[in-house]
Amino acid sequence: MTAVIWTPPIWYAIAFLVVGVLLYTIIAAMLGSVVSRMDQVQQAISPLIIMGTLSYMGGFVLMSHADIPILRILSYVPLFSQIMLPVRFANGDISAMAAGLGLGLAIVALVGLTYLALIIYRMNVLVYSDSGVLKSFMRSFTLLKAEKK
Repeated sequence: MTAVIWTPPIWYAIAFLVVGVLLYTIIAAMLGSVVSRMDQVQQAISPLIIMGTLSYMGGFVLMSHADIPILRILSYVPLFSQIMLPVRFANGDISAMAAGLGLGLAIVALVGLTYLALIIYRMNVLVYSDSGVLKSFMRSFTLLKAEKK
């Protein structure tokens, strides 16, 4: 019984779960670091929630219609691959090598976004302003460019 449960799709699903949770957590922390008031948190996190919801819905569509080209391409994009690639692998639409490629891309994105989140957090840790979330986020990048010069 246990040999049937622990198949490669399950291992890939667990790996994608861990990487996906870390990826979404890092992005949420990065977006949360640009807000200075509690009422701005929802505004900052909304795009991330929408992307997660679209990924979830795409996974359901891929279970029955695996031939949609845009979903096949999106299944390799790191914020969408955590749900879509395990579904495609469990259905037999892709090989273990393709699932490993998607997992590798997600890990690379995780490392890159962690570095970016550290920079943005460092730029915004003691900055309190009443400007919007987008203005605070853009200010972080202008401060970063000014620091590099």
